[in-house]
Amino acid sequence: MVDNSSDVFSLLKKICTLQEERAYTYRLFEEGHKIYLSTGPNYDFPTFRELVCEVTQEFKRISAGMVDIERRLRSDCNAAHLADYVRALLDEEKVKLELTARLQLAKQDLLDNPDEHKNQADVVTMKKR
Repeated sequence: MVDNSSDVFSLLKKICTLQEERAYTYRLFEEGHKIYLSTGPNYDFPTFRELVCEVTQEFKRISAGMVDIERRLRSDCNAAHLADYVRALLDEEKVKLELTARLQLAKQDLLDNPDEHKNQADVVTMKKR
């Protein structure tokens, strides 16, 4: 039996690094969205669209790295239980990204239609998730 604990440890460290990169990308995305909202009511959509493209590519790169780690944990390291955690993390990250996009749309809608109380409630509800 081959001792693969150093391989597993290395992969777990890589997960931490990728998650730090994901957090940094989220911060850039949020900051870019704040700047975008500040350009309203005639929003600078082309610049924001460019940011969205860059962020999307970065999230894809990070997710591909995570999928590779999941595969390696499962097949190379015989650590299916850890691979399952990586899969769950990926699933939760997908949900978080969807919620982030919905929250950003709700924030813009709130700025565009400040008299509609439903919009404010939507923003508060989404922030709690």
